[in-house]
Amino acid sequence: PCCGILDCSVDRKTGKIFVGYLGAFSVDIFDMTGKKIGKFGKRGRAKQDFCGCCNPVSVAACPGGLIATTEKTTPCVKIFGVKGTLLGKVDISQVAKGCGKMDIIVGPDNAIYVVNMKAGMIMKFEAK
Repeated sequence: PCCGILDCSVDRKTGKIFVGYLGAFSVDIFDMTGKKIGKFGKRGRAKQDFCGCCNPVSVAACPGGLIATTEKTTPCVKIFGVKGTLLGKVDISQVAKGCGKMDIIVGPDNAIYVVNMKAGMIMKFEAK
């Protein structure tokens, strides 16, 4: 793994495993047997792309089959649909400066939590 970071998340409903593949600028999708069943993302500067070095940093399976990621080059949280279509992006560069891992999880309240150890904070995002 690039930068010593490897993150994954499991969608409990579908059993899909999502792996943030930093070196390939993608999210790879596997079934519970380990068979690769899909992927999305590419390196680029468009909103839906992963830019800079080593992104996506973290990945989380969200309710409804959505996937959330974090990026560290231009710190942000992105929400993707089931086919990898970008549905939303939140710029968090004002509070998450610099290169560092930002873990992302979905809580029991279905809110998205981003932990940034460098900034010493936990950010909470709720669907509106």
